[in-house]
Amino acid sequence: MTHRKNVALLVAVAVIIVGLVGYLLLHAFTREIDETVVYGVSSDAIEFDCTDEMNKWNPGDRNDMAIGCTARISEDTTLEDLSGNKLSMDDFSHGDRIRIVLARPYNIREGLGSVKAKKVVLLSRAQKD
Repeated sequence: MTHRKNVALLVAVAVIIVGLVGYLLLHAFTREIDETVVYGVSSDAIEFDCTDEMNKWNPGDRNDMAIGCTARISEDTTLEDLSGNKLSMDDFSHGDRIRIVLARPYNIREGLGSVKAKKVVLLSRAQKD
């Protein structure tokens, strides 16, 4: 009877550990940047503000300075507006609000820096004065 209890306890501990590791891995990786601001646009990249994304994974060590990151754009990247209409790089400009879906999950603890974008969605255009 003691052997069965030990096996059951071992299985329970293993399930808890696997669940905890899975949870931590799931939350350590960024798959999508929900909303950010465009800093600049080139023919194959969009520079964006990733300060909030970096800070949400480091709540105790917040960085108040703006952090810029780069989304690399390729022929495989979908560019669209909220209605799903296709856009081009010319449709994006400084100050626009965008959502970025990454081509692969990225370990946020390594810092974003430069990532490959699978999709960029224009959420709203910058207010022009």
